[in-house]
Amino acid sequence: MRSCLNGEPTAATADPSGRFALGTSTGKVIAGRVRFRPHPTDIEARWSAELEGLRAWDLLGGGPVRRLVFRAPEVGPTLAVVGEDPSRILLLAEREEGGLLFTERREVRVELTLPEGEEVTALALDSEGRQLFAGTRSGRLYGWLLDEVAEPVARDLSGLPRLQGAVTAMAVLLGDATLLVGDETGLISAYFEALQPDGTRRFLRVRDFRAHRAPVVALRSSTRNKVFLSVDREGVVAVHHFTSGRTVAETTVVGGPVLGVTLCDRSDWALLQVGPELRLFSIETPHVEATPQDALLSGLV
Repeated sequence: MRSCLNGEPTAATADPSGRFALGTSTGKVIAGRVRFRPHPTDIEARWSAELEGLRAWDLLGGGPVRRLVFRAPEVGPTLAVVGEDPSRILLLAEREEGGLLFTERREVRVELTLPEGEEVTALALDSEGRQLFAGTRSGRLYGWLLDEVAEPVARDLSGLPRLQGAVTAMAVLLGDATLLVGDETGLISAYFEALQPDGTRRFLRVRDFRAHRAPVVALRSSTRNKVFLSVDREGVVAVHHFTSGRTVAETTVVGGPVLGVTLCDRSDWALLQVGPELRLFSIETPHVEATPQDALLSGLV
């Protein structure tokens, strides 16, 4: 792993399948999967961690990876990075081409440039790596369709109002039709892609969640339902249900900044990195109409 890194980690992300990606100070991205294997004994069960399927790409040719988003569906991996130039996104995707008897995987690299003065502060990909979104310091949103990776199609998000602060976190909800956006004021906004009377599809701002008073630093969505989790800079962790528009559980983490967060498939567990520690949280929401007093978000480890 160290030989692959060839530099210090500067960005990290993971996709819903359990694969991870690390960006480095030398402009490389390393992706793979961690497998935990049990080794039962007469006294206790022991586990070992193994790295599988490591891949490395040199995307920036030197200089640190500042922002990174990664997805690895069956059609092939898709990743987007931002380096020292905050207005420039480098997109890489691998796709299989060919017929029934012969296929080959082709790598495509594309550079996307935002208008002058814009700085990317957050990135998001949908579950299949076919939609890319970027949020900026000015509070604007940009998007691209990646059905043909070599020729990304810009989404028309110009009609969306500018947010009151910089975009600080983004995620795509189950179904790939809803974009979640957190900003530096603590607001979380949801945008839904709807069919218009003229036959076109446009994103509309459909819901706001106001659980935070500090900048939102992470958003994680469930892969099974419409639940998502948010974390702010002050350590407030909240669980939301998109359909009902309710924040159903909330707690404050102490002991250090929240550096990473993962929400399990069934949305009943969350793993947080708090400073140097990993903490496991149990999430109990009796019903989507539950209030924060009825629900429970409790630390176990």
